[in-house]
Amino acid sequence: MLTHGLVAGVIGYAVVVVFYATWNVAQGRSPFFTAALLGGAAFYGLEEPGAVVVWAGPVLAFNGLHLVVFLGIGMIAAWLATVSEHGANVWYVGLSLLTYGLIHVLGMVLWVAEPLRGELPTWSALLATVLALGAMALYLLKVHPRLQQELREYDEDA
Repeated sequence: MLTHGLVAGVIGYAVVVVFYATWNVAQGRSPFFTAALLGGAAFYGLEEPGAVVVWAGPVLAFNGLHLVVFLGIGMIAAWLATVSEHGANVWYVGLSLLTYGLIHVLGMVLWVAEPLRGELPTWSALLATVLALGAMALYLLKVHPRLQQELREYDEDA
């Protein structure tokens, strides 16, 4: 379960990093722009998007926090996937709890980024989160074949 949680967390983290790096490059910016923006806001008091300077401090600080959060989410998701193999009712409760927690984590990111809303649209944070969660879920379903079976049986019974 520990390994699955760590791998799921790294997968989610990597999906968000690749999403924003690609988005930044497509806009003619440094691939590290969003990390510098959010790191500057969270750790250095940045309030003006025009004042963003891409340098190691905010980029590493934000990526470190981002990785730790995703590792935690991955561990919780792996635990829920393991527990959910014991019945359809358990996976439903687990999915509900995970969704509730993730909505609050996303809300924290949007709250920190409020002064920077012009540079970080809400839709991009939502899309990056959905892509990351989807990738994590696919990985966890792959490594938990019993959970796949439970979901199939639940679907057939419904």
